Amino acid sequence: MKHIHNILQVAALQPDYMGFIFYEKSQRNVYGTNIDDLNMVPSTITKTAVFVNEPIQNVENIVKKYDFGAVQLHGDESTEYVQRIRTNLPLITIIKTFGIYASFDSAVIDKYANIIDYLLFDTKGIYAGGNGKKFDWDILCNININIPYFISGGISADDAPNIHALKKKSHMLYAADINSMFETDPGMKDVNMINRFKTNLKNHYVNTGSI
Repeated sequence: MKHIHNILQVAALQPDYMGFIFYEKSQRNVYGTNIDDLNMVPSTITKTAVFVNEPIQNVENIVKKYDFGAVQLHGDESTEYVQRIRTNLPLITIIKTFGIYASFDSAVIDKYANIIDYLLFDTKGIYAGGNGKKFDWDILCNININIPYFISGGISADDAPNIHALKKKSHMLYAADINSMFETDPGMKDVNMINRFKTNLKNHYVNTGSI
């Protein structure tokens, strides 16, 4: 999210999380915008600051200044890096992203088991994020995952049935992270499309008792 009027439109749909990217190479980067507008996000939504190999002091300063409830680490952050954030920001929710590809070695995620709250699985691509492509979700059904995770990468408004099917096979699935497939421009979300997606997910929950 980037533009305050669009932020408030999406906030009215009551998502659980709302992400703000602090990465200068991203087209969705919030640097250069009126970041103080982030204080208008309702407290019922967990504001999430997204970083890519950001200096730890910058992470801590941004989280404290804008009252973020979560950080999403989308780079090559080591366990030592994450542990320092956990120590210095003990109340923050930590989401660690991993890019998935055919030969992904799940052993790497075990190293983070006791220092993060959630995993996020995205498509391994040429960019740190926002590649807008799905990976093979069946990979997640064939590896041992003991940490709740977000699914991301090319999710569209019509993917509710696919998310439901994944949940049945991979019980640690916790949430869907949507982004580029719901945009009219980088950082500008199509509110009607998001609402359609949310409605589809809700209908699947009502009909099956599970996302």
